[in-house]
Amino acid sequence: MSPPSQDLERRRPIWDALSSFFLDTELDDDQHRQIAQAITDSKYTPSEIHTILWDEVYPVVKCNLRSFAGVWDGFDPDWMQQQILSRPRRQNLWMRFTRAWPYGPARMVREEWAELLPFLPEHFRQDPKAA
Repeated sequence: MSPPSQDLERRRPIWDALSSFFLDTELDDDQHRQIAQAITDSKYTPSEIHTILWDEVYPVVKCNLRSFAGVWDGFDPDWMQQQILSRPRRQNLWMRFTRAWPYGPARMVREEWAELLPFLPEHFRQDPKAA
């Protein structure tokens, strides 16, 4: 998979779609369909979507899930791009630990992913690394 800076045209719609998991709202079936369509249209593999979700989107917007009055209407795509591109590509041990922790933002994201799975093509449901 290309680095984000070399794949912006494909990456930005995925960042926007996956960032919906981090909004201070509950997603409905129509929103799940829109997210699934963006993922399907991107032609990324399940493993690549996993990497984009956990290594690019999650570190930038996970704090919104802890905020009392978090963003609920969507993240600014230009802000997201700037934040993602300015982060180091290598994930540190702490970030990996917090993603695996059974509580907090990572758990909430895994629950959202589970709700999205029925709207995705079969190969996403069969890939154990997809979320």
